[in-house]
Amino acid sequence: MEREEIKQIIKKIFPKSKDSLIEKIFKFSQYTKLNGGEKIIREGVKNHFSFFIISGSVKSYFLNQEGKRTCSWFAFENDFLTTTNTLYFKKSNETVELLEDSLFLKINTHKLVHLAETEISICLVFAKMVLEHTKFLEEYLYLRSISSFNRYQKLISLYPDILARVSLTDISSFLGIRRETLSRLRAQKTEQPKRVSQK
Repeated sequence: MEREEIKQIIKKIFPKSKDSLIEKIFKFSQYTKLNGGEKIIREGVKNHFSFFIISGSVKSYFLNQEGKRTCSWFAFENDFLTTTNTLYFKKSNETVELLEDSLFLKINTHKLVHLAETEISICLVFAKMVLEHTKFLEEYLYLRSISSFNRYQKLISLYPDILARVSLTDISSFLGIRRETLSRLRAQKTEQPKRVSQK
């Protein structure tokens, strides 16, 4: 990827930043291509980078008390992702794994946070991320309070192509339902209504 293309992506993430600031961020950013199944953040390990997804998708999960994976969120093209613990230079509470071959802009979070101490445009992006995460948590709690079928409908409305990109196992884990239940909900969704006889 060309230098100017990377700068345009940085400008997309931090739209109110001056060219001189974009140039600074460019110096600690890099274009990265990774294969599906690779982990860019690992639970229990400090992570030093944030990522902007150019193409591809990822899932985040943690291990529950039984040692089973529980999916907590998904991210797709044009999503900028980091974790709260990354911003505070602490060990991650989650693992972020690629769902497919993906292209990223990889940014050194430590240097970005350092710039944010003096650059309002970066502070605004971080503030927006915190607000969006808070909103996501509220929606996630709401999702767990409604029926399984309504959870499924809500997810499909948010991510229309998710069934083509994410496994049923991961989706059922995110929704907090059994895979068999998810398969039944999918069948229910695609069932054609029966015609009522006019006789």
